[in-house]
Amino acid sequence: MRKIGIITLALLLLASFTPAAEEGTRPKVGLVLSGGGARGIAHLGTLALIDSLNIPIDYIAGTSMGGIVGALYSIGYDAIEIEQIVRNLNWEAYFSDQPDRHLTPYQQRKDDGRFQMELKLDGWRPVPPTGLISGQKIRLLLSQFTYAYENVSHFDELPIPFRCVTVDLITGNEVVLESGSLSKAIRATMSIPTLFDPVEWGDSLLIDGGLLNNVPVNVVREMGADVVITCNVGRPSRTRDELNTMLEILEQSITIPEYNREAETLPLSDIVITPNLARLNPADFSAANIDAILREGFVAADSLRGELEDLVRLHGLAKPRSTFQAKQTPSRLFGIHFSGNTTLPFRYLYDLSGLTPGDTVDAARVEDRLRAMRTSEHIHSLRLDAEMISENEVVLRIHVKESSYPEIDGILIKGNESLPFSYIHEFLDIHHGDPFNPAVIEDHINQLYSLGVFETVHYEIDPIDENRLRLIIHVKEKPENRLRLGGRYDNYYNLIGHLGIVHENFLVPGLHLESSLQFAGRDEWDTRLLFPINFQGWMAFPYIHTQVMRETRPLYDFVDHIALYRDRRRFASAGVGVYPSRTMVLEAEVMWQTVDISSEFVYGGVTGWNDTFTRFNLFATVDNLDNVLVPELGERFEFRFATGLPLLEYQRFSFRGSWYRPQSAGRNICFSTRLGYSAGADTLLYDWFHAEGGRDFVGMDYFEMAWKRYFTLRMDYRIKLEPGLYVNLSYNAAPNMTLGRERLYPSDRVWIDGAGIGLLYDSFVGPIELTVGIGDAIWADAGFQTLTYFTAGYHF
Repeated sequence: MRKIGIITLALLLLASFTPAAEEGTRPKVGLVLSGGGARGIAHLGTLALIDSLNIPIDYIAGTSMGGIVGALYSIGYDAIEIEQIVRNLNWEAYFSDQPDRHLTPYQQRKDDGRFQMELKLDGWRPVPPTGLISGQKIRLLLSQFTYAYENVSHFDELPIPFRCVTVDLITGNEVVLESGSLSKAIRATMSIPTLFDPVEWGDSLLIDGGLLNNVPVNVVREMGADVVITCNVGRPSRTRDELNTMLEILEQSITIPEYNREAETLPLSDIVITPNLARLNPADFSAANIDAILREGFVAADSLRGELEDLVRLHGLAKPRSTFQAKQTPSRLFGIHFSGNTTLPFRYLYDLSGLTPGDTVDAARVEDRLRAMRTSEHIHSLRLDAEMISENEVVLRIHVKESSYPEIDGILIKGNESLPFSYIHEFLDIHHGDPFNPAVIEDHINQLYSLGVFETVHYEIDPIDENRLRLIIHVKEKPENRLRLGGRYDNYYNLIGHLGIVHENFLVPGLHLESSLQFAGRDEWDTRLLFPINFQGWMAFPYIHTQVMRETRPLYDFVDHIALYRDRRRFASAGVGVYPSRTMVLEAEVMWQTVDISSEFVYGGVTGWNDTFTRFNLFATVDNLDNVLVPELGERFEFRFATGLPLLEYQRFSFRGSWYRPQSAGRNICFSTRLGYSAGADTLLYDWFHAEGGRDFVGMDYFEMAWKRYFTLRMDYRIKLEPGLYVNLSYNAAPNMTLGRERLYPSDRVWIDGAGIGLLYDSFVGPIELTVGIGDAIWADAGFQTLTYFTAGYHF
């Protein structure tokens, strides 16, 4: 009797599942992807297993990084495509608000490497930022991936219905986003407090949903999921033995609500995949850490393959496969046919596919080639039909839907307060009737953002019909008043502080005032008032410039140390400058200058100077460097010319040039030169050219190599030991050539040289470099000298 009962129960259970599968009413499958920073990349192991088992996903809910991965999967990206995105992204660049330097106009480039921090000013009160990153680049990147679905009215209309979890910073409530801009929703769910700015969403300020619901199983259940697969990559709770430091205790305290919520939601899952990620840094997006996270993700998912296969068999979940997909052995490609293309020639599609009749192919290779084809900007989507014409021969029929960009029927700019529509539209350079090409739109937005007057610039689209749309540009202007903070250290000046204040629209719209103060090791006050004018494609700017400086400097005459003096100077100039291109500036000015120099130490009768004179100055700079602090590629040239007015017998010109080129991986070479020449008014000893430490001439002390004529050559070879850490080898020389009847330098040496080796660390406060140099002792009795240079911080 007991056996009959067991058999009856088994038949009832079988009947409860089998008819549903036969009638096509299988259970709905939900996928939950948790937050976890870089650890969220481990979700790809789960997605790859789901794809390999052909499990249909009906609903997706995600938080933070899980929201990003889940959104991409919901709109059609598979695990392999998302992995390619993850591996190819320059994460360091996207976690920065700095525009790409090749887009930055010179008026912004000139401030690179001068200040470590910029704060808003409310009156004269500094206001800390709401986050370290505004997310400008991240938002554009997300728009690039999701723009085709930006116009859906609800996330249920996506290929797979999707939800992402956020928290309203104002009310403290959990907010589940189910409609609106998809890219904005993803940006909101990843808004880690203090790291990213919160996202404005109606009356709410949204932040990372992981604070309240990091594993939103309840959300996907509420969407209608009968079966739930969860991947949890969140931080595991530390044991008592692991809570040994203040930071560990603080972190665990903050995340207690997260752990409590997980204890409620995780049991609602049918299968939970938990990669072993405790030793991997959630804030590290380096290639090595990503590789390790991916490995753990695949290992964890594969360890539950058997349970997932049982789930598929129990509920009849697997999507039907074609004969070609189900075939275990490769087939011979008998033919390949394309349809749907009207403007793309067959030869283009054939070459793009990388497939040739006669090739041996399987379903995995064909799908891989289709992924590659989808990356073409000319292809919107592809549909594959594979027909087995014999046991081992297959014909591929690929239907192509070509990309056709809708027309921009109108442009709306929102968020501008001080800057008029005409100003923004002129620099945006997008017009009514232009095709909506996302790559082009992003490039124009990047150029607008690079002007340095906006905190963020992004776009949304408002479809009018199938072929027309309205482009909405959202801008957030930088505050008109800003405070800049900087600092550096070196062997000579010791610590120098740097303060800067910027006033936009000072007194009248468009007038720009910037002031800076250096203090502690060196005193300097610099103020510049300018008015940019767009003149037939060139940016011109009349300006007024004042400067006051005070410092103590040694004076050498290339043979002897002749003085130590206090240098006080005041400058006032008026001129005009132009930016012929993004990388170049030309300036011409008339400058009035006073000099008050008194000696603290005198040798050879030099006591001091008190001069007042007027000069005419020309200045030109070309800057193509990819990075001003630790360049790898590009050039920088600087030319200056001055002559006394009214045409005094005094002229001075100088030239600096540097060429950076990458060599093999992790190695870089730089060639640089410096040339200076002055004539007349030889008593202006304080205006000589000089080497300012190891950055100018390794092997010489600060100001030791000084003369009215100057010519040096230098080569630096930099070797990367690991990200941010380098060894630098330097050699420089000053050939003492003959000019007319006299040598370039008043020295008997025909070749003055020096060499050095240094260790450089590119830190968040700027390069930190320790260099040991050896060079000719040009004014001491010894034949050579050894010097140590230490510098830290930005360059100014």
